[in-house]
Amino acid sequence: MHWDIFCRVIDNFGDIGVCWRLSEQLARRGQQVKLWVDDASALAWMVSGGCDGVQVMPWLPDQPMPEGHTPSDVVIEAFGCEVDAAWIATYSIALRADSISAKGQKGLKKPPVWINLEYLSAESYVERSHGLSSPVMSGAARGLTKWFFYPGFTLQTGGLLQEFAAARVQSVEVPTDASLQPSQRRVSLFCYEPPALSQWVQQLADAQQPSELLVMPGRGQQALKAVFFKQKRASAGMECAPNAINSRAIIHAAPSL
Repeated sequence: MHWDIFCRVIDNFGDIGVCWRLSEQLARRGQQVKLWVDDASALAWMVSGGCDGVQVMPWLPDQPMPEGHTPSDVVIEAFGCEVDAAWIATYSIALRADSISAKGQKGLKKPPVWINLEYLSAESYVERSHGLSSPVMSGAARGLTKWFFYPGFTLQTGGLLQEFAAARVQSVEVPTDASLQPSQRRVSLFCYEPPALSQWVQQLADAQQPSELLVMPGRGQQALKAVFFKQKRASAGMECAPNAINSRAIIHAAPSL
């Protein structure tokens, strides 16, 4: 089967990470996958070797379906991203053309299975919502039916992706301050741009208990750089040596894993 998976990278790479894992596992099961993504730069360090059976394709705003692309058997819109109307319009035209050519042979070509891949949650609504249909009544996709797929932790949900036994195991040395004792505070920071970030960091620096702050890649590191810049405590080069606010607060930039 052929799959089209659409992904818009919003922040912190969870979306592209899940879409890649899904694409890779489908390909390992003999499927042909095209992963359409608006920003594939994270894949350069995430999966530099790629995967046979997965094609990473650029997805631009208001992009119609490229000429020569054959409608797939399954379309997945990941995490609330919506395929552009221009794409769906040309997709529908190509689908009708395939149906006409198939008429009198094996019957009309079936429309694709169209899936809305939702976020992982342990909430009770997931069991109620998984597998529900959503007929499209208007617009370029009129006549198609979309299906909600909810990952989850019970048999009534879509379950979880499970890595193959031969999956890559990556060993990364995370920077730490050897001077801190095990009883002292170590904090992993994953955030966006919280308004109170500057005050929180200052509270760590003013506290009696020493702290070591490990900041995850992405918007969190950028936000902390902005805090340093505003306070004139350091330049924007957080990727360099550890940044000591004072002797009780050390900040490290975590590597991309």
